[in-house]
Amino acid sequence: MLASGQYAELEARTEQFEKYFSVYSNRLGLIHNRIFEAAARGHLYGLKEGIAVLRTALIDAQSDDLVLPFAENSPHIIEMLRMIVKENPVNEYLNHEVYF
Repeated sequence: MLASGQYAELEARTEQFEKYFSVYSNRLGLIHNRIFEAAARGHLYGLKEGIAVLRTALIDAQSDDLVLPFAENSPHIIEMLRMIVKENPVNEYLNHEVYF
């Protein structure tokens, strides 16, 4: 859905998927889901809406230094990532070379 630009459908699905990932506390699934939600909201409602969701995914991922989910989806979230990094220039996790 993300690759084909079906952002409204993706946003609706992320709401459903969150319930499934939450049942077993699947943190990686929740992080991926928030990345997809951020991408969808960024395209549907503007970058500020997407950034708000992406920040929560980054906060959750930072404790385990997870970067691959963001790198894998970078074509869809790179502008939002750049804006978040610009606001937090000293955060080593956010300035990870994998993102850029």
